[in-house]
Order: sequence, then C-alpha cells, then structure tokens
Amino acid sequence: MAQYKVSATDSKTFPLTLDNTNMGVLIYKKWYSLDAEIHLADGSQFYLQSPGFWSNKIELKDANQTTLLDFNLRWSGIIINTFFDDYKDKLLLKHHGLLNYKYTLLNEAKEELLFVEADFKWKRFKFDFTFNTTPLFDGLMHKELILLNAAHCVNYYMTMIAAASA
Repeated sequence: MAQYKVSATDSKTFPLTLDNTNMGVLIYKKWYSLDAEIHLADGSQFYLQSPGFWSNKIELKDANQTTLLDFNLRWSGIIINTFFDDYKDKLLLKHHGLLNYKYTLLNEAKEELLFVEADFKWKRFKFDFTFNTTPLFDGLMHKELILLNAAHCVNYYMTMIAAASA
C-alpha cells in the first residue's frame, strides 16, 4: 500500500507526490474551471474537458484526442468509466457523509482501490489530499492518471456541493 499526496500550491495547481517524488500535476486553466490539464513526470500530457456546454460529463483525453476515461456526478457518487487498452472498468468514487472530506474509490466488483482524505489548510486556504492505495490499486497501470483524475473528481464534487448549498 502506497500513500500519495496532492498539495495545492495555489488555487489552480495540484502536484502529485509519492515519497516526496513528483509523479505529475493537475493544472486548472481558470479558477473553479472544470477544464484542466494533467502533466505526468514522464512528460506526457492529458486534458480534462467537458464535451459540451450542457453536459455534466468530463472526459480525460490524450494528445491524440482519444478518450481514456470519463466521469459524471450521480446520487451514488462519481461514476468513472475507464477506456485504457489494458484496463476497462466502471469505478465509483463514493463520498462518506456530508460533513467530512473522505472518499473511497471502488471498482465494479465493489472492491476498494483507494481511500482519499481531503484536509483543509486554513493558513493557505487550500485543500491537501492524501491517497491511501490498496494492493489491488498498486497492481494497476495508469495509477498516476487515475489518482490525478480522482483529485479532480473530489474538487468537482466539493465545488458542486458548495454551489448547491449557496
């Protein structure tokens, strides 16, 4: 089991680290935007974007505009469909209660892949995320993409909840 960290450096930049080693970064184009870029440590770039103005689905695409995964918000949580060549699955990012910042990523067989805990830092007025993975997740390819996408999903979920309560 590994413990990954995502610590916001500002309101738009979220680097992913494992044992203080940079694994990638999630970069939002604008503050509170759903569109973002993922840059992995190997130099590859990916894009999170909505396919249309009225769509509540977000897609992760590579440089060739191939959709690698998509997700959308449902009552049960955030449904993530993966379309990687070696890994196709329907994942569920499930929130644990209304007043806490804990999430679990489950595969289609309802097996836990990782546990996410968001921690609000009042001094910086930003969230940090801790991802505790399971051995099942550690065996997957594309871990960094799934982790940075999960960070985006948690941000998306918290934004939607804040907008609904405003």
